[in-house]
This record gives sequence, structure tokens and C-alpha cells, in this order.
Amino acid sequence: MTNRKDTIVLVPGGAGELGAGIVRAFLNGDATVIVPSRSQEHLDDLHTHLESTGITTDRLITLVGNIGQIDGSEALRDTVLERFGRVDTVIASLGGPQPVERLTDVPIEMWDRVIDNFMTAHFVAARTFLPVLTERDGRSYTLINGLSGPTGEIADPAAGLMAVASAGEHMLMRALAENAEQHGESVRINELVPLTPVITRSKTDTDPEWLPAEEFGSVAVALAMDHDHHGKTLGVYSQSDVRRWNVGSGEWTPL
Repeated sequence: MTNRKDTIVLVPGGAGELGAGIVRAFLNGDATVIVPSRSQEHLDDLHTHLESTGITTDRLITLVGNIGQIDGSEALRDTVLERFGRVDTVIASLGGPQPVERLTDVPIEMWDRVIDNFMTAHFVAARTFLPVLTERDGRSYTLINGLSGPTGEIADPAAGLMAVASAGEHMLMRALAENAEQHGESVRINELVPLTPVITRSKTDTDPEWLPAEEFGSVAVALAMDHDHHGKTLGVYSQSDVRRWNVGSGEWTPL
């Protein structure tokens, strides 16, 4: 991959709470960061938030479009390629919490919405942009997931619906990584998971031991530039404490 200053980064979900920390970290590294969203209001809020923290946004490119649908995702891809000619890395931070009291009480409309906004959106983004990344050596694709995905644990019964989607995303990453290996593609595909609550711009009641979103974003930047990991699930307690999920042992082990 080119150095950070020359990097073209696409962050689906970058206008969200965790995504904003990822965007901030890449902008701090002088990358050009492209953030798509269905909502212009959310993109405007992202600009305002970053500028209020002293981040220069002249390398932030925001685009209105739906990356979770085939037509919208392909239109965004065409716009990005026409303007920049390439994408170097994708950090997909899609979906969000959807608490439910009881899984069997979930209306089918809510089920469809959560699966579409989380699982299907991740698949469509990967389907659209992985072929772009494979055209050049050293590119990377990172999926941001929750703890339930790799571990299979449900810490909160109200998070059952999201746990289902998270488990699907984890297997999506593994399948995509294995496919890349089978076809001899050099793109690196990994998964990044916060192992502690994350401090975001809307969380005012926080614990000092929680993980700042921009610190999590810095780990995402490091992973994008790291050529040693592929098909891995990495969990983050802090910028200095990153651990790998061992599928065989079912444990997090320090890198």
C-alpha cells in the first residue's frame, strides 16, 4: 500500500458514532477519507463534529448514497473511481445497536431492517468494493464487528438480535478471507472488535477506562497498513492492548 498521506480510504458507516473515530484517525494520518451515507444531515454532523475537535476536513469527501443496496453501492463505487481512480482500503463500520426485550417478539419488519442494515449491507459493500481492491497489491478490507460475532456470547439478553447479525458478519469475514486465498488475491481481509465500551461523541456518561473512539480508529489505521494479518479477528482494549481471537481455543490472546 502507498504511505498514509497518499492513501484513499473508504469508510462505510463513517458518519456513525464509532465510524467518526475511524475517520478522525485516518484524517490525522493525512489520508483522503471518503464517507458515504444515506443522510446529508449525518454527513453535515460529521463535518461539524470533526471541526469542533480541531480536525481539518479538507481531505474528507462525503457522498450521499446507500452503500447497503446494490444500485446505490455500485453508483458510489463508480463516483469514487471516476474521481480518484482507486481505493486503497475499506473500513466498514455498518449497523448499530437494536435492543429488544425478547427475540421471539421481534416483528418481522424489525428483523428484516436489522439484517439488511447490518449483514446485508456488509455483504453488498464487500461485493462491490473487494473487486476494486484486488486490482492492486497490498490493499485491505476491515469489517468492524461486535463481541458476540467471534465469541458466540450474548452479554445482554436484549442484544440477541444484534448477536445474530454479528455472528453472521464474523462468518462473512472468514468466508471472504478464504475466498481471497483460494483465488490468489493479495487483498487482506480482517475483523476488528472493541472489547470494552467505546467513548463516542454522544456518550457523556463514560468511564475513564472505556476506549475512546479515535483510539480505536488508530488501531484500524495500523491494521490497514499492516501486511502481516489476513483472515484475523483482532480485539481492542486500548491502543497498546490488541488481542487476537483464537478460533481453536476460544480465547483472546495478546498479539
